[in-house]
Amino acid sequence: TDHGEEFYEHGGVGHGRLHEEHVRVPLVIHHPQIRRGSRTSRLTSNVDLAPSLAAMAGLPWLHPCDGVSVLAPEPPRDRVISVAMTGPKYRGATILHDGKRLIVTCLPEHRVELYDLSTDARALTDLVAERPAVARALESELWAAFGPGGCDEILGVGGAPGAETAPLEPKTVDSLRALGYVE
Repeated sequence: TDHGEEFYEHGGVGHGRLHEEHVRVPLVIHHPQIRRGSRTSRLTSNVDLAPSLAAMAGLPWLHPCDGVSVLAPEPPRDRVISVAMTGPKYRGATILHDGKRLIVTCLPEHRVELYDLSTDARALTDLVAERPAVARALESELWAAFGPGGCDEILGVGGAPGAETAPLEPKTVDSLRALGYVE
């Protein structure tokens, strides 16, 4: 699965936000190069899926992207950045680095949350008021990786000149509705 579900851990129900119950999901792989029943705490992201599947099929991955095959001997990534843009209801970004998760909510209202997952695995205690320097450093790292516009980019403020969005086909909207992505 590509996301988890919230059941009032952070005041809501469903999916589409960026707390642990939404973004921490298992990646289960059955492949001859992976020992049966083995587990790893290696950070992965959805961008790792295509390079991983190519490697498992014995194919080279020649397309530039941020993803890395889970079979790669390279050192695992030290951070994961995610963005959630669930229509008009929620838009935000998160960074997980060195056991700290920073969540920046841009919509419905601007909010910054900081969690230390080494002592609070379920991310229930917001530490942003206690550790503002850590929050500022992670937010700087997040926007340096994502884009200098910060929330403005996520909200679409000041988009590319002449940029337009095409309306979705009714069949596509129906499919997204069936998956719970639109109402």
